[in-house]
Amino acid sequence: MKKKSIITGLLLLPGYWSFSQEFKIAETRTEELIMQDSVVHCSFEVLHTIVKPENKRWYFWFDGQNVHWNQGAWHGHLLHGPYRVFLPGGELVRAGQYAHGLKSGEWKTWEKGGTIKSIEQWEKGELHGKALYTLDDSTTIYKRFKHGVVQRVDTTGRRGDTISFHVKFKKLLAWISRRKSPETR
Repeated sequence: MKKKSIITGLLLLPGYWSFSQEFKIAETRTEELIMQDSVVHCSFEVLHTIVKPENKRWYFWFDGQNVHWNQGAWHGHLLHGPYRVFLPGGELVRAGQYAHGLKSGEWKTWEKGGTIKSIEQWEKGELHGKALYTLDDSTTIYKRFKHGVVQRVDTTGRRGDTISFHVKFKKLLAWISRRKSPETR
């Protein structure tokens, strides 16, 4: 009987130790940044998670009361969570989400007055999925991306005419997208 108790105790002991461990969860903090022409609400990581930067990706980070971006590196706290930009009057002009410094999920931009300017789908810092761009009151461009490369483009004009084409020159488009400035990303 005594042997059974000792054996049972030894078998349960490792389980007790494994449940008593503390787990670190990424903690985020939200800031409101007052800029000249806008107010930015952003969240960023307080406890750093281990993220190995990839040279082709654009990372967005917070340091010194500013949001910065770099390709392939960062210095400061990676943005993580909701990101909103408002005009001084409180009108929302940009909304999206960051995951460990990379754009993620749905991003929307609005014209002054509340008209949608663009809707994009992002995955790990790359356009991936459907995107919509409104050029003016009469022209809308629909694009489909796969890992940052345009796969299909449809354009709708004032009369509802749709022009479609499929992209076959992926290398050319990849080169063009790499030449974009980070402000449009």
